[in-house]
Amino acid sequence: MAENAAMGAEQPTAGLASAHPQEPATRSSRRRWWMFPALFCIVFFLFTPKTPPTACIQPIRIADSVQLHLNCDSRLLAKLYRDAEKYFTEFNNWKGRPVYFVYGVVAAPVMEPIAVPLWTAIAGFTSSDRSLSHYRKYFSLHLAYYALNIGMVLFAVWMALNMLGLLRSGPPLSGAAHAGWLAAALSAAIASTDLVAGTVWLAHTTIFNLLAPIACSFFVLIGFQARRTKPTLILAWAACAGLMVLVYPLFIILLPALFTGIALDLLFNRSRVLAPQQSDNSLTAVLANAVLAAILMILPVVAWTLVVKHVFATPVYMTAQYGQFVWLFDAYREGTLVTAIAGNWSAFVASLRLHFSWFEIALPFAGILALLVIGDRSKLSHIDPVLAALIVGILAILSFNFLQGYYAARLQVSVAALFSVIVARLADLVDRRAIGIATLGAITMAQLVDASLHYAVTAD
Repeated sequence: MAENAAMGAEQPTAGLASAHPQEPATRSSRRRWWMFPALFCIVFFLFTPKTPPTACIQPIRIADSVQLHLNCDSRLLAKLYRDAEKYFTEFNNWKGRPVYFVYGVVAAPVMEPIAVPLWTAIAGFTSSDRSLSHYRKYFSLHLAYYALNIGMVLFAVWMALNMLGLLRSGPPLSGAAHAGWLAAALSAAIASTDLVAGTVWLAHTTIFNLLAPIACSFFVLIGFQARRTKPTLILAWAACAGLMVLVYPLFIILLPALFTGIALDLLFNRSRVLAPQQSDNSLTAVLANAVLAAILMILPVVAWTLVVKHVFATPVYMTAQYGQFVWLFDAYREGTLVTAIAGNWSAFVASLRLHFSWFEIALPFAGILALLVIGDRSKLSHIDPVLAALIVGILAILSFNFLQGYYAARLQVSVAALFSVIVARLADLVDRRAIGIATLGAITMAQLVDASLHYAVTAD
Protein backbone atom coordinates (compact mmCIF):
# COMPACT_ATOMS: atom_id res chain seq x y z
CA MET A 1 0.00 0.00 0.00
CA ALA A 2 2.81 2.42 0.82
CA GLU A 3 4.42 1.66 -2.50
CA ASN A 4 1.14 2.30 -4.30
CA ALA A 5 0.81 5.60 -2.51
CA ALA A 6 4.33 6.53 -3.46
CA MET A 7 3.71 5.62 -7.06
CA GLY A 8 0.55 7.71 -7.12
CA ALA A 9 2.24 10.66 -5.49
CA GLU A 10 5.08 10.46 -7.96
CA GLN A 11 2.72 11.11 -10.84
CA PRO A 12 3.42 14.57 -12.23
CA THR A 13 0.97 17.26 -11.27
CA ALA A 14 -0.36 18.94 -14.34
CA GLY A 15 0.63 22.49 -15.01
CA LEU A 16 3.85 22.82 -13.01
CA ALA A 17 6.64 20.42 -13.81
CA SER A 18 4.82 18.03 -16.08
CA ALA A 19 5.22 18.25 -19.82
CA HIS A 20 2.22 16.79 -21.59
CA PRO A 21 2.04 16.80 -25.39
CA GLN A 22 0.41 19.96 -26.65
CA GLU A 23 -2.33 20.34 -29.24
CA PRO A 24 -1.96 23.97 -30.40
CA ALA A 25 -5.54 24.47 -31.60
CA THR A 26 -7.11 22.99 -28.46
CA ARG A 27 -4.72 24.78 -26.14
CA SER A 28 -5.29 28.10 -27.90
CA SER A 29 -9.05 27.64 -27.65
CA ARG A 30 -8.88 27.02 -23.90
CA ARG A 31 -6.64 30.00 -23.37
CA ARG A 32 -9.07 32.13 -25.30
CA TRP A 33 -12.30 31.05 -23.62
CA TRP A 34 -11.68 30.33 -19.95
CA MET A 35 -11.45 34.06 -19.11
CA PHE A 36 -14.89 34.98 -20.44
CA PRO A 37 -16.98 33.32 -17.69
CA ALA A 38 -14.83 35.07 -15.08
CA LEU A 39 -15.14 38.43 -16.83
CA PHE A 40 -18.91 37.99 -17.11
CA CYS A 41 -19.16 37.47 -13.34
CA ILE A 42 -16.97 40.50 -12.66
CA VAL A 43 -19.16 42.75 -14.85
CA PHE A 44 -22.30 41.23 -13.35
CA PHE A 45 -21.20 42.32 -9.87
CA LEU A 46 -21.25 45.96 -10.98
CA PHE A 47 -25.04 45.74 -10.70
CA THR A 48 -25.37 43.86 -7.40
CA PRO A 49 -25.66 45.28 -3.86
CA LYS A 50 -22.39 45.38 -1.94
CA THR A 51 -22.96 46.68 1.57
CA PRO A 52 -25.31 49.02 3.45
CA PRO A 53 -24.01 52.50 4.31
CA THR A 54 -22.21 52.85 7.64
CA ALA A 55 -19.95 55.39 9.29
CA CYS A 56 -17.05 53.78 7.42
CA ILE A 57 -18.71 52.69 4.17
CA GLN A 58 -20.26 54.96 1.56
CA PRO A 59 -22.15 53.41 -1.37
CA ILE A 60 -21.59 54.95 -4.81
CA ARG A 61 -24.45 54.76 -7.31
CA ILE A 62 -24.11 55.52 -11.00
CA ALA A 63 -27.27 55.66 -13.12
CA ASP A 64 -29.23 53.94 -10.30
CA SER A 65 -27.88 50.59 -11.45
CA VAL A 66 -24.10 50.48 -11.04
CA GLN A 67 -23.32 50.03 -7.36
CA LEU A 68 -19.82 50.64 -6.00
CA HIS A 69 -18.59 51.59 -2.56
CA LEU A 70 -15.87 53.36 -0.65
CA ASN A 71 -14.67 52.40 2.81
CA CYS A 72 -12.44 54.15 5.31
CA ASP A 73 -9.30 52.45 4.04
CA SER A 74 -9.94 53.28 0.39
CA ARG A 75 -10.53 56.93 1.26
CA LEU A 76 -7.31 56.97 3.29
CA LEU A 77 -5.51 55.39 0.34
CA ALA A 78 -6.70 58.24 -1.88
CA LYS A 79 -5.60 60.82 0.70
CA LEU A 80 -2.14 59.27 0.85
CA TYR A 81 -1.99 59.22 -2.95
CA ARG A 82 -2.57 62.98 -2.93
CA ASP A 83 0.35 63.48 -0.50
CA ALA A 84 2.49 60.44 -1.26
CA GLU A 85 5.42 61.53 0.90
CA LYS A 86 3.21 61.23 4.00
CA TYR A 87 2.88 57.52 3.35
CA PHE A 88 6.56 57.13 4.19
CA THR A 89 6.96 59.79 6.87
CA GLU A 90 3.73 59.39 8.90
CA PHE A 91 2.13 56.41 10.59
CA ASN A 92 -0.80 54.97 8.67
CA ASN A 93 -2.70 51.71 8.31
CA TRP A 94 -1.20 51.06 4.86
CA LYS A 95 2.39 51.21 6.07
CA GLY A 96 2.98 47.46 5.80
CA ARG A 97 1.82 47.29 2.14
CA PRO A 98 4.22 49.52 0.20
CA VAL A 99 4.13 47.60 -3.08
CA TYR A 100 0.35 48.00 -3.20
CA PHE A 101 0.59 51.74 -2.51
CA VAL A 102 3.38 52.35 -5.03
CA TYR A 103 1.35 50.50 -7.65
CA GLY A 104 -1.44 53.05 -7.24
CA VAL A 105 0.97 56.00 -7.41
CA VAL A 106 2.42 54.67 -10.67
CA ALA A 107 -0.74 53.27 -12.28
CA ALA A 108 -3.20 56.11 -11.57
CA PRO A 109 -1.52 58.63 -13.93
CA VAL A 110 -1.36 55.91 -16.57
CA MET A 111 -5.12 55.41 -16.26
CA GLU A 112 -5.82 59.15 -16.59
CA PRO A 113 -6.31 59.09 -20.41
CA ILE A 114 -9.00 56.45 -19.85
CA ALA A 115 -10.47 57.96 -16.70
CA VAL A 116 -11.17 61.44 -18.10
CA PRO A 117 -13.32 60.47 -21.12
CA LEU A 118 -14.96 57.64 -19.17
CA TRP A 119 -16.06 59.97 -16.39
CA THR A 120 -17.27 62.49 -18.96
CA ALA A 121 -19.42 59.75 -20.47
CA ILE A 122 -20.99 58.70 -17.16
CA ALA A 123 -21.10 62.09 -15.40
CA GLY A 124 -24.56 62.87 -16.75
CA PHE A 125 -25.97 59.76 -15.07
CA THR A 126 -24.66 60.56 -11.60
CA SER A 127 -25.89 62.74 -8.78
CA SER A 128 -23.74 65.30 -6.98
CA ASP A 129 -23.07 64.31 -3.39
CA ARG A 130 -20.00 64.36 -1.22
CA SER A 131 -18.99 60.74 -1.69
CA LEU A 132 -19.35 61.00 -5.45
CA SER A 133 -17.26 64.17 -5.49
CA HIS A 134 -14.44 62.30 -3.78
CA TYR A 135 -14.86 59.38 -6.16
CA ARG A 136 -14.70 61.65 -9.22
CA LYS A 137 -11.60 63.42 -7.92
CA TYR A 138 -9.68 60.13 -7.56
CA PHE A 139 -11.41 58.25 -10.37
CA SER A 140 -8.15 57.30 -12.11
CA LEU A 141 -6.80 55.84 -8.85
CA HIS A 142 -9.92 53.73 -8.37
CA LEU A 143 -9.75 52.55 -11.98
CA ALA A 144 -6.13 51.50 -11.46
CA TYR A 145 -7.07 49.37 -8.47
CA TYR A 146 -10.12 47.96 -10.24
CA ALA A 147 -7.82 46.83 -13.05
CA LEU A 148 -5.50 45.24 -10.50
CA ASN A 149 -8.41 43.47 -8.80
CA ILE A 150 -9.67 42.08 -12.10
CA GLY A 151 -6.17 40.90 -12.90
CA MET A 152 -5.95 39.13 -9.55
CA VAL A 153 -9.25 37.31 -10.12
CA LEU A 154 -8.04 36.13 -13.53
CA PHE A 155 -4.66 35.17 -12.07
CA ALA A 156 -6.35 33.14 -9.33
CA VAL A 157 -8.38 31.31 -11.97
CA TRP A 158 -5.25 30.76 -14.07
CA MET A 159 -3.42 29.27 -11.09
CA ALA A 160 -6.31 26.89 -10.38
CA LEU A 161 -6.58 25.78 -14.01
CA ASN A 162 -2.83 25.38 -14.24
CA MET A 163 -2.73 23.17 -11.14
CA LEU A 164 -5.40 20.95 -12.64
CA GLY A 165 -3.81 20.81 -16.09
CA LEU A 166 -6.90 22.30 -17.73
CA LEU A 167 -4.79 24.70 -19.80
CA ARG A 168 -3.11 21.84 -21.65
CA SER A 169 -4.07 18.67 -23.42
CA GLY A 170 -2.80 15.13 -23.05
CA PRO A 171 -2.80 12.85 -19.98
CA PRO A 172 -4.41 12.78 -17.50
CA LEU A 173 -7.11 14.61 -19.46
CA SER A 174 -8.91 12.73 -22.20
CA GLY A 175 -11.68 14.51 -24.04
CA ALA A 176 -10.62 18.04 -24.88
CA ALA A 177 -14.17 19.35 -25.20
CA HIS A 178 -15.16 18.28 -21.68
CA ALA A 179 -11.87 19.63 -20.34
CA GLY A 180 -12.60 23.01 -21.91
CA TRP A 181 -16.10 23.11 -20.40
CA LEU A 182 -14.71 22.07 -17.03
CA ALA A 183 -12.19 24.92 -17.21
CA ALA A 184 -14.96 27.40 -18.05
CA ALA A 185 -17.19 26.10 -15.26
CA LEU A 186 -14.39 26.33 -12.70
CA SER A 187 -13.52 29.83 -13.91
CA ALA A 188 -17.10 30.97 -13.30
CA ALA A 189 -17.33 29.26 -9.90
CA ILE A 190 -14.17 30.97 -8.63
CA ALA A 191 -15.05 34.37 -10.09
CA SER A 192 -18.58 34.35 -8.67
CA THR A 193 -17.61 33.86 -5.02
CA ASP A 194 -18.73 36.31 -2.36
CA LEU A 195 -15.19 37.71 -2.20
CA VAL A 196 -15.31 38.80 -5.82
CA ALA A 197 -18.86 40.11 -5.47
CA GLY A 198 -17.93 42.26 -2.49
CA THR A 199 -14.42 43.45 -3.25
CA VAL A 200 -13.51 43.40 -6.95
CA TRP A 201 -15.02 46.90 -7.33
CA LEU A 202 -13.30 48.30 -4.25
CA ALA A 203 -9.90 49.98 -3.98
CA HIS A 204 -8.59 47.67 -1.31
CA THR A 205 -6.38 44.62 -0.79
CA THR A 206 -9.30 42.43 0.31
CA ILE A 207 -9.45 40.77 -3.13
CA PHE A 208 -6.09 39.12 -2.39
CA ASN A 209 -7.92 36.80 0.00
CA LEU A 210 -9.18 35.08 -3.14
CA LEU A 211 -5.69 34.58 -4.54
CA ALA A 212 -3.93 33.58 -1.30
CA PRO A 213 -5.57 30.14 -0.72
CA ILE A 214 -5.07 29.11 -4.36
CA ALA A 215 -1.49 30.39 -4.29
CA CYS A 216 -0.93 28.45 -1.06
CA SER A 217 -1.96 25.19 -2.75
CA PHE A 218 0.12 26.16 -5.78
CA PHE A 219 3.22 26.58 -3.60
CA VAL A 220 2.60 23.20 -1.96
CA LEU A 221 2.80 21.69 -5.45
CA ILE A 222 5.94 23.70 -6.21
CA GLY A 223 7.54 22.18 -3.12
CA PHE A 224 6.21 18.73 -4.01
CA GLN A 225 7.81 18.94 -7.45
CA ALA A 226 11.01 20.68 -6.35
CA ARG A 227 13.10 17.63 -7.27
CA ARG A 228 11.90 17.87 -10.87
CA THR A 229 11.80 21.67 -11.20
CA LYS A 230 14.55 24.05 -12.25
CA PRO A 231 15.87 25.89 -9.18
CA THR A 232 15.66 29.22 -11.02
CA LEU A 233 11.91 28.73 -11.45
CA ILE A 234 11.42 28.04 -7.75
CA LEU A 235 13.50 31.08 -6.80
CA ALA A 236 11.56 33.26 -9.24
CA TRP A 237 8.25 32.23 -7.64
CA ALA A 238 9.78 32.83 -4.20
CA ALA A 239 10.90 36.34 -5.16
CA CYS A 240 7.38 37.13 -6.39
CA ALA A 241 5.96 35.76 -3.13
CA GLY A 242 8.29 38.03 -1.14
CA LEU A 243 6.96 41.06 -2.98
CA MET A 244 3.39 39.85 -2.49
CA VAL A 245 3.91 39.88 1.29
CA LEU A 246 4.45 43.64 0.90
CA VAL A 247 1.15 43.76 -0.96
CA TYR A 248 -0.82 41.71 1.56
CA PRO A 249 0.77 40.13 4.65
CA LEU A 250 -1.34 36.96 4.36
CA PHE A 251 1.00 35.76 1.60
CA ILE A 252 3.53 34.85 4.28
CA ILE A 253 1.73 31.48 4.36
CA LEU A 254 3.40 30.67 1.03
CA LEU A 255 6.65 30.03 2.86
CA PRO A 256 5.41 27.15 5.05
CA ALA A 257 3.38 25.93 2.04
CA LEU A 258 6.59 25.46 0.06
CA PHE A 259 8.21 23.43 2.85
CA THR A 260 4.99 21.45 3.35
CA GLY A 261 5.18 20.39 -0.29
CA ILE A 262 8.78 19.24 0.14
CA ALA A 263 7.78 17.28 3.25
CA LEU A 264 4.88 15.62 1.39
CA ASP A 265 7.23 14.59 -1.40
CA LEU A 266 9.56 13.03 1.16
CA LEU A 267 6.63 11.29 2.86
CA PHE A 268 5.07 9.83 -0.30
CA ASN A 269 8.23 9.23 -2.36
CA ARG A 270 10.87 8.55 0.26
CA SER A 271 12.91 6.11 -1.81
CA ARG A 272 13.04 8.41 -4.83
CA VAL A 273 13.88 11.46 -2.73
CA LEU A 274 16.73 9.75 -0.91
CA ALA A 275 18.01 8.03 -4.05
CA PRO A 276 17.23 10.54 -6.81
CA GLN A 277 17.26 9.60 -10.45
CA GLN A 278 19.64 11.28 -12.84
CA SER A 279 17.07 13.90 -13.83
CA ASP A 280 16.10 14.72 -10.22
CA ASN A 281 17.66 17.15 -7.80
CA SER A 282 19.01 15.62 -4.60
CA LEU A 283 17.31 16.23 -1.27
CA THR A 284 20.28 18.36 -0.21
CA ALA A 285 19.93 20.52 -3.32
CA VAL A 286 16.17 20.82 -2.82
CA LEU A 287 16.57 21.93 0.79
CA ALA A 288 19.33 24.37 -0.15
CA ASN A 289 17.11 25.90 -2.82
CA ALA A 290 14.22 26.01 -0.34
CA VAL A 291 16.38 27.95 2.13
CA LEU A 292 17.31 30.40 -0.62
CA ALA A 293 13.62 30.68 -1.51
CA ALA A 294 12.80 31.40 2.14
CA ILE A 295 15.39 34.16 2.21
CA LEU A 296 13.91 35.69 -0.94
CA MET A 297 10.46 35.63 0.64
CA ILE A 298 11.53 37.16 3.94
CA LEU A 299 14.16 39.61 2.71
CA PRO A 300 11.77 42.24 1.27
CA VAL A 301 9.82 42.41 4.54
CA VAL A 302 12.98 42.75 6.62
CA ALA A 303 14.41 45.35 4.26
CA TRP A 304 11.22 47.42 4.26
CA THR A 305 10.95 47.27 8.05
CA LEU A 306 14.54 48.49 8.47
CA VAL A 307 14.12 51.26 5.91
CA VAL A 308 10.92 52.54 7.52
CA LYS A 309 12.36 52.37 11.01
CA HIS A 310 15.80 53.84 10.38
CA VAL A 311 15.32 56.01 7.27
CA PHE A 312 11.79 57.36 7.67
CA ALA A 313 11.69 56.90 11.47
CA THR A 314 8.05 55.81 11.47
CA PRO A 315 6.48 52.64 12.88
CA VAL A 316 5.35 49.82 10.61
CA TYR A 317 1.68 48.90 10.86
CA MET A 318 1.31 45.31 12.02
CA THR A 319 -1.80 43.39 12.95
CA ALA A 320 -0.34 42.58 16.36
CA GLN A 321 -1.26 46.14 17.33
CA TYR A 322 -4.86 44.90 17.52
CA GLY A 323 -4.07 41.76 19.45
CA GLN A 324 -4.01 39.49 16.41
CA PHE A 325 -1.81 36.40 16.87
CA VAL A 326 -0.42 37.66 20.20
CA TRP A 327 -3.49 36.45 22.11
CA LEU A 328 -1.86 33.02 22.51
CA PHE A 329 1.27 34.48 24.10
CA ASP A 330 -0.75 36.78 26.34
CA ALA A 331 -2.91 33.86 27.52
CA TYR A 332 0.17 31.72 28.16
CA ARG A 333 1.75 34.44 30.31
CA GLU A 334 -1.47 34.89 32.24
CA GLY A 335 -1.92 31.14 32.76
CA THR A 336 -5.24 31.04 30.86
CA LEU A 337 -4.08 29.30 27.68
CA VAL A 338 -6.63 26.47 27.72
CA THR A 339 -9.50 28.85 28.46
CA ALA A 340 -8.38 31.27 25.75
CA ILE A 341 -8.09 28.52 23.13
CA ALA A 342 -11.53 27.15 24.00
CA GLY A 343 -13.08 30.61 23.90
CA ASN A 344 -11.47 31.55 20.59
CA TRP A 345 -12.41 28.20 19.09
CA SER A 346 -16.06 28.78 19.97
CA ALA A 347 -15.93 32.26 18.45
CA PHE A 348 -14.17 30.90 15.35
CA VAL A 349 -16.77 28.17 14.75
CA ALA A 350 -19.59 30.65 15.33
CA SER A 351 -18.09 33.00 12.74
CA LEU A 352 -17.83 30.16 10.22
CA ARG A 353 -21.52 29.38 10.69
CA LEU A 354 -22.38 33.05 10.35
CA HIS A 355 -20.34 33.86 7.28
CA PHE A 356 -20.77 30.77 5.09
CA SER A 357 -23.96 30.45 3.07
CA TRP A 358 -25.45 26.96 2.99
CA PHE A 359 -24.79 26.50 -0.72
CA GLU A 360 -21.08 27.28 -0.32
CA ILE A 361 -20.80 24.09 1.70
CA ALA A 362 -23.71 21.90 0.56
CA LEU A 363 -23.29 22.18 -3.21
CA PRO A 364 -19.57 21.32 -3.47
CA PHE A 365 -19.88 18.50 -0.96
CA ALA A 366 -22.94 17.11 -2.77
CA GLY A 367 -20.92 17.17 -5.98
CA ILE A 368 -17.99 15.45 -4.29
CA LEU A 369 -20.30 12.76 -2.91
CA ALA A 370 -21.88 12.20 -6.34
CA LEU A 371 -18.45 11.92 -7.96
CA LEU A 372 -17.29 9.38 -5.36
CA VAL A 373 -20.44 7.28 -5.77
CA ILE A 374 -20.79 7.39 -9.55
CA GLY A 375 -17.20 7.90 -10.68
CA ASP A 376 -14.41 5.41 -11.21
CA ARG A 377 -12.98 5.21 -7.69
CA SER A 378 -10.21 2.87 -8.80
CA LYS A 379 -8.40 5.96 -10.08
CA LEU A 380 -8.25 7.23 -6.49
CA SER A 381 -6.19 4.28 -5.27
CA HIS A 382 -3.06 6.44 -5.44
CA ILE A 383 -2.28 9.62 -3.56
CA ASP A 384 -3.13 12.64 -5.70
CA PRO A 385 -0.76 15.51 -4.91
CA VAL A 386 -3.16 18.14 -6.27
CA LEU A 387 -5.97 17.10 -3.93
CA ALA A 388 -3.46 16.94 -1.08
CA ALA A 389 -2.27 20.47 -1.89
CA LEU A 390 -5.84 21.80 -2.01
CA ILE A 391 -6.64 20.27 1.38
CA VAL A 392 -3.45 21.78 2.80
CA GLY A 393 -4.55 25.16 1.40
CA ILE A 394 -7.91 24.96 3.16
CA LEU A 395 -6.34 23.90 6.47
CA ALA A 396 -3.64 26.57 6.19
CA ILE A 397 -6.09 29.42 5.65
CA LEU A 398 -8.46 28.32 8.41
CA SER A 399 -5.58 27.70 10.84
CA PHE A 400 -4.11 31.11 10.04
CA ASN A 401 -7.48 32.71 10.68
CA PHE A 402 -8.00 30.89 13.97
CA LEU A 403 -4.56 31.89 15.23
CA GLN A 404 -5.21 35.43 14.05
CA GLY A 405 -7.93 35.81 16.65
CA TYR A 406 -9.89 38.17 14.41
CA TYR A 407 -12.59 36.38 12.46
CA ALA A 408 -13.63 38.53 9.53
CA ALA A 409 -15.57 36.89 6.72
CA ARG A 410 -13.04 37.67 4.00
CA LEU A 411 -10.47 35.13 5.15
CA GLN A 412 -12.89 32.34 5.97
CA VAL A 413 -15.07 32.56 2.86
CA SER A 414 -11.93 32.57 0.70
CA VAL A 415 -11.71 28.77 1.03
CA ALA A 416 -14.97 28.42 -0.93
CA ALA A 417 -12.92 28.76 -4.11
CA LEU A 418 -10.80 25.76 -3.09
CA PHE A 419 -13.93 23.65 -2.62
CA SER A 420 -14.77 24.32 -6.27
CA VAL A 421 -11.23 23.41 -7.36
CA ILE A 422 -11.54 20.12 -5.47
CA VAL A 423 -14.78 19.36 -7.32
CA ALA A 424 -13.09 20.02 -10.67
CA ARG A 425 -10.04 17.93 -9.80
CA LEU A 426 -12.09 15.01 -8.53
CA ALA A 427 -14.34 15.12 -11.63
CA ASP A 428 -11.23 14.82 -13.79
CA LEU A 429 -9.72 12.01 -11.73
CA VAL A 430 -12.82 9.79 -11.66
CA ASP A 431 -13.65 10.56 -15.30
CA ARG A 432 -17.01 12.21 -14.61
CA ARG A 433 -16.42 15.71 -15.90
CA ALA A 434 -20.10 16.22 -16.74
CA ILE A 435 -20.98 15.89 -13.04
CA GLY A 436 -18.20 18.31 -12.18
CA ILE A 437 -19.44 20.82 -14.77
CA ALA A 438 -23.02 20.53 -13.47
CA THR A 439 -21.91 20.98 -9.86
CA LEU A 440 -19.75 24.00 -10.65
CA GLY A 441 -22.58 25.46 -12.71
CA ALA A 442 -24.96 25.08 -9.77
CA ILE A 443 -22.42 26.73 -7.45
CA THR A 444 -22.03 29.64 -9.86
CA MET A 445 -25.78 30.17 -10.23
CA ALA A 446 -26.33 30.03 -6.47
CA GLN A 447 -23.56 32.58 -5.90
CA LEU A 448 -24.86 34.95 -8.58
CA VAL A 449 -28.42 34.76 -7.25
CA ASP A 450 -27.20 35.33 -3.70
CA ALA A 451 -25.17 38.36 -4.83
CA SER A 452 -28.29 39.77 -6.51
CA LEU A 453 -30.48 39.41 -3.43
CA HIS A 454 -28.15 40.04 -0.49
CA TYR A 455 -25.23 42.18 0.57
CA ALA A 456 -21.82 40.54 0.30
CA VAL A 457 -20.48 39.39 3.68
CA THR A 458 -16.94 40.27 2.59
CA ALA A 459 -17.64 43.85 1.45
CA ASP A 460 -15.96 45.62 4.34
